[in-house]
Amino acid sequence: HEVKIYATDSKYNFYDRFFDDAVRLRDKIGEDSQFVPFFSYTPQYSQMNRAQLAYYLWWRENARQGVYLNADYSYVLLYLYEIINLSEFSDKKETLDTMCNIWLRYGDEHPFVSKYLGEWVCDFCLINRLPVPSEKLRPLYPSIMKNCLIKEFYVVGGGAGKVCADTLVEIASAYDYRKSRCATDDRLPILRKHLVGALDHVLSDDGVSNPLLDGMRNNVADNTAIRTSYSGALCTARIRRKIEIRYYSFSRSYELRYLISDIMKYSENRLRKIWGIKSRLSIYALPTSIKKRIDEYFDSLAPTFKAEQISREINKTSSAEYEKLYDIPRVPLSPENASRIEENSWETTKILIETFGNDTESVSDETNLGKTERPKEEKINVSPEDEGSEQETDFITALGDKAEFLFAVLNKNTALQRESATRLSMLSEAVVDEINELAADMLGDILIEDDGEGFAVIEDYRDTVEDILEKQRK
Repeated sequence: HEVKIYATDSKYNFYDRFFDDAVRLRDKIGEDSQFVPFFSYTPQYSQMNRAQLAYYLWWRENARQGVYLNADYSYVLLYLYEIINLSEFSDKKETLDTMCNIWLRYGDEHPFVSKYLGEWVCDFCLINRLPVPSEKLRPLYPSIMKNCLIKEFYVVGGGAGKVCADTLVEIASAYDYRKSRCATDDRLPILRKHLVGALDHVLSDDGVSNPLLDGMRNNVADNTAIRTSYSGALCTARIRRKIEIRYYSFSRSYELRYLISDIMKYSENRLRKIWGIKSRLSIYALPTSIKKRIDEYFDSLAPTFKAEQISREINKTSSAEYEKLYDIPRVPLSPENASRIEENSWETTKILIETFGNDTESVSDETNLGKTERPKEEKINVSPEDEGSEQETDFITALGDKAEFLFAVLNKNTALQRESATRLSMLSEAVVDEINELAADMLGDILIEDDGEGFAVIEDYRDTVEDILEKQRK
């Protein structure tokens, strides 16, 4: 809604020497130098020896030309301090572009650079009235949405009350689709594509009342943030500013987060159905109008999915027919054939021993050969009860205090479910999600579903859950 910029009252001059050194070295041309390690939590020119300063100037010379050499974290941080403090002497758009390029190049290599730049780029744009460099920074959105304090600064809008779906997936969903059992390496890109696509279809305004759009327009949390610019940077008092921001907070609106989370889960359930995965994610409370919009999206894609499925079936059938050529013929088990194969084997052994007798341990005669004892096969008895016991034991340990809730679900005791969730300081839906995530990771599938009358243990796993709870009690 509004941004106000104030000069700070601080009169400190701690970093005036740094500023003077930055001005003195601003136009110095770097010469070809070998890399020299350099580390400082708050790097300054005065902390570097001659070799480190020479490499810094050479690295900076290349960075100004868009060539980014190997650099320790402290070199990168020092350069950011420099361009922030000297921004009054440079073109503001070029300075912003430089900050973004540094972020893109070194953000993954030096995570703290990414953490700081999320805040410093926001401050620099607000102070200098620059637009959000959203397209340039799009590759960094997952990191931005995870680390930045005011995530909404980076949200790309599409008109009154509308926000890009791919941004909302990162900023306003409590459900992390990347941890889904469906998020395998081959399926993850498809999963994200259609989760975003379905949400985008929900956001498209067709003139009909839409709970999600109405909530975003009217009920999103209004928030005020007051901050000091360039927090964590070595910065002179002349550059520091106090920033007051009034804005809509998508990330702090719990109702919106629940709604977006349910849209993610409902959409993933549609994909699970297409992929033939029986288990489903539990949905908290999704309005029918939004379900209809999501169904419209996936129904429109049905021909595409069907064509892909037919193609996979054809490839699978062709491969199976080809592999049949190499199949071993299947014949009934015959004791007579087994005895004949054994006799031929011993006959072959006799011939080999006679032929290579000088090189192998000899057997005196045919009688002894026939009586030679073959090693007895050691039979290992595997008890069916032991199978999976290790995984179940690990699951019981991880389950911990949530075992009581699982017991309540098994027995359809809704009152105990509420009491157990209250003791855990969680919503029932959140407890279900955590139990299902543990089960999917450790046992290979979820255990709880919403059967329309409340939470219930999936019928196929009732015996498993009973065994698990029995072991947990012991």
